[in-house]
Amino acid sequence: MIKITYEQLIKKLHTYSPMEKVLKEHPEIRGNQKLIKKFNDSLTPQQQKIMMTPIVSYDSLQTLLATSFFDKDDPIKVKIVKHNRYTTPLTHNHDFYEMFYVLEGEFTQSIGNQRFLMQTGDVCLVPPGIYHTLYVDNPSIVLNILIDSKTFQEIFLNNIIGNQIFASFFKSKLSNFLCK
Repeated sequence: MIKITYEQLIKKLHTYSPMEKVLKEHPEIRGNQKLIKKFNDSLTPQQQKIMMTPIVSYDSLQTLLATSFFDKDDPIKVKIVKHNRYTTPLTHNHDFYEMFYVLEGEFTQSIGNQRFLMQTGDVCLVPPGIYHTLYVDNPSIVLNILIDSKTFQEIFLNNIIGNQIFASFFKSKLSNFLCK
């Protein structure tokens, strides 16, 4: 197990990824289908995998699959990743739970016809099947916590302790998104 200090983690989170560097330095790429495709085509397969470009195209609504993010042999399918800064908004849904945590800064989250300004300390949980769009067009640090549906069910929903009425209410509300 690799040990990392809080200061090392913060430094790592502030370091721009190759994709973030390109998007920050070339804002004309964001939202331009032809330039995005040209950029993707210029990458090697290894670069595409690191930058996650093979799973994303910007010409239609996307459904992101858990198989793109979780290894089949992973017993606890939970992944924490930093959301790319300066991204093109992508309307998508997925077959897993996605939780956002704004470590610092702000971004706009759209779900249906509602827009939410998410700011430092805010959390948003989006269940499977809900189309949503994140717009992080700034240097904010947003963490995505991806949780496989089965893992979420086993670890969280099956372990709600306390009042059965509360547990039933909470489980029913997860058919909608939860943002704070």
